[in-house]
Amino acid sequence: EIRPHDSSYLLTMDGGPIEIIQIPKWLKFVPLFESEWRVIKRVVTPLYKILDINQQQEIEKLFSKQDHILMTNTTTILDFYTGYQRIEFNSKLKSSNYQIFGKVVDADGQSFTDIYVEFSLKSEYGFSVNWIQAGVTYYMDFSDSDILNE
Repeated sequence: EIRPHDSSYLLTMDGGPIEIIQIPKWLKFVPLFESEWRVIKRVVTPLYKILDINQQQEIEKLFSKQDHILMTNTTTILDFYTGYQRIEFNSKLKSSNYQIFGKVVDADGQSFTDIYVEFSLKSEYGFSVNWIQAGVTYYMDFSDSDILNE
């Protein structure tokens, strides 16, 4: 008789009790009765495998060791001659550990080959874009009444 919460017994596959101290003896006889062996197969299925195949593939891509594009966007440059613009994300990222790739294109999507772009000041909230057009000199008009009066 098995008493409730008695840890000195286990149950066999047939539901019968076996005393823990009898397991080594029982295991010696198991090879003699191969015809009574049963294969028990447990299949562990990851939770994402219940999703449709497209979602499964997207999740598998994220966990592979390749780089992935997680976000894309096009932003209009507000003032081309400033050479600088801050880009803010719609929502805060979990980290500032990301890479940015980009270029300056016209309204038709054609890229400029003479504009160099640099990304800086990355944070969870956004980043800065700096650009300069090669071969073009910009002049700054500066006047100060104190300097002019000297």
